[in-house]
Amino acid sequence: MDSEKDILLLYNPKAGDTFFRFEIERFLETFGETHSTIRIYRSESPGDMAKCLSRIRMEELGLIVVAGGDGTVNEVLQAMMERQATVPVGVIPAGTSNDVAHYLGMPTDYSQCIEVISRLNITKMNVGEVNGRYFLNRCGYGNLVSIYHSTSQEMKNTFGRLAYYANGMRTVPKTQPFRLKITTPDQVIEDEFIMFLVVNGEGAQIENRAFAVQAEDQKEGLQFIGIKNGSNLANRIMLMKSIRKLPKNQKSIVRFSADEFKIELPDNEILNDGSVIDGELGPTPPFTYKLHREALHVITNP
Repeated sequence: MDSEKDILLLYNPKAGDTFFRFEIERFLETFGETHSTIRIYRSESPGDMAKCLSRIRMEELGLIVVAGGDGTVNEVLQAMMERQATVPVGVIPAGTSNDVAHYLGMPTDYSQCIEVISRLNITKMNVGEVNGRYFLNRCGYGNLVSIYHSTSQEMKNTFGRLAYYANGMRTVPKTQPFRLKITTPDQVIEDEFIMFLVVNGEGAQIENRAFAVQAEDQKEGLQFIGIKNGSNLANRIMLMKSIRKLPKNQKSIVRFSADEFKIELPDNEILNDGSVIDGELGPTPPFTYKLHREALHVITNP
């Protein structure tokens, strides 16, 4: 890495087990060998990292490292995409939900992760967009998907992933169906659903805590996976299954891939919980989705 360019560490002290703060010295030791100037920014509240990145001169940076969960990574992503920045980004999984870091192959051990990032294996990653908001992993809608946003920070810090599972179990009986009109360049789909997810199809596997899917090759674009409404019993069975692993070949599941499409709720019945983007509260319908190919430079662990 060019030693004339700085390294920026952004970290969320409230994320996950909050233990990353004890690894900062190790971070300094590892990246000090590059002879680059290291800047450290500690966020105090949501939005702080975006403000930091809006003020900084990107041409002075050779690397940005983000320590936090999916919500923290998503905040940085918004700022990077708005500035069309190409500075490589490394992700340290310091949150409760670390889907993006897991997809990038990052170890859960902080010291190992710092070592992997220092190797600077850079690749270009597709980025999804919905109603002007960007996402690396997924955007979903429906009662079960909302467990990400509705699970308290205290529960997440205490029980980790089990907090999402427990909250999801309570959510299943409250499932509300809704009609969708989905318009793609190739087809129009109108049906009643109980939930859907749009996944950034980045190849291999992206493990989603609300329900698990296997993404297809990234050439396939954004992937829509929706569960159609059925009887109360059928809905409960499908939702219970989806907490662990979403079945691939069932008539109650709709799948397609596209670079752009629009989703409307003809009945205008918007759920109170709204949508969820990478674990954070997202926009309300109608939804307009778009894929930006190879838009973000990220550090991966091959």
